[in-house]
Amino acid sequence: MKGKLTHLVSLSIEHLPIVSKWNFDPEVNEFFSGRFPNNSQEQEIWLQNQLNKADKKKLIIIENSTNSAIGMIGIMKIDHLNKNCEIGITIGEKTFWGKNHSHDALHVCINFLFHQLQMHCVYATVLSSNHRALKFFAKNNFENNGFLRDAIFRNGKFENLQFLSLINTDYK
Repeated sequence: MKGKLTHLVSLSIEHLPIVSKWNFDPEVNEFFSGRFPNNSQEQEIWLQNQLNKADKKKLIIIENSTNSAIGMIGIMKIDHLNKNCEIGITIGEKTFWGKNHSHDALHVCINFLFHQLQMHCVYATVLSSNHRALKFFAKNNFENNGFLRDAIFRNGKFENLQFLSLINTDYK
């Protein structure tokens, strides 16, 4: 799956060092759920579990000109019967924050989901305090469908969880 700036490849064991770096970088994972520190063996077990889940797919975002990994897209809760799935994106390499690589990678992935997998709806769940992600998904035509009040407890307080979605007929 290739776009103008990026292409996507399946997560594999060779990506473990870079994904581990992103997973435990406080700036990158600011809006992730809490994680206990773990060792390299536990990280490898986590990755193997990710690779074996039928309703989940992790894709590494590769920057075309350098062929280097810059982030990851997660496709979760894949529901082939009802034709929907959840999507999440992380740019782990901070030099690519605020650039168009995330938009390019998202479009490559959504194109695949709508045209190859025949999904009807792709949705995202985002903490209400994650203004950058909310703006990103809005810029990519995701509609705000509401929120679940006080759904997540982090940093000593409850936060709302926003629901955003994109329907295949609205995709441009």
